[in-house]
Amino acid sequence: MLRIKNMKGDNKMNEEKEFNTVERIILLNFMPREGGYFNIKKVREVREELGLNEEEIKILTDNTTALADNKSQTNWTAINDQVGKKAVDFGEWLTNQIVDRLKKLHDDEKITEDHLNLYKMFVMVDKKAEELVEVETKEDDAASEEVSSIDPIEATFDALNKEGGLEPEEESDVNKE
Repeated sequence: MLRIKNMKGDNKMNEEKEFNTVERIILLNFMPREGGYFNIKKVREVREELGLNEEEIKILTDNTTALADNKSQTNWTAINDQVGKKAVDFGEWLTNQIVDRLKKLHDDEKITEDHLNLYKMFVMVDKKAEELVEVETKEDDAASEEVSSIDPIEATFDALNKEGGLEPEEESDVNKE
């Protein structure tokens, strides 16, 4: 699994980040349910920070319209304009948990449009990291194409011949008869 490191040496993954209402709700679903005492204590703190307060719930309710068949439509743009963004510090362990969950969604090809900003914030830490992944992906693709076109037996014999490990077989007395 590829773990992206910040090229500048500072750790942007653990910086306090700002999230809009939709991102906060999605992140609430990413919180682990199990862990060590201090880790779960941090999860509780972050859940309280991410959760909507009474005023935010009222704004959400005011911007949600009931439709037929018990469905509703929410105007997230209006909510985000009224509520704004909220800064949250996840700490290293929780950040790593979120990164792992986002990467799993990516690997399983289950990323949705709602996850894009979160993926960029947590996994693609900065533009250099994003470029690094694109370059590594292209190199990996080229290398895998190159490897798949090589006959493994032929490659082994070629390597041994270059090292002088294989000598042409001389006919033994048994073969001469």
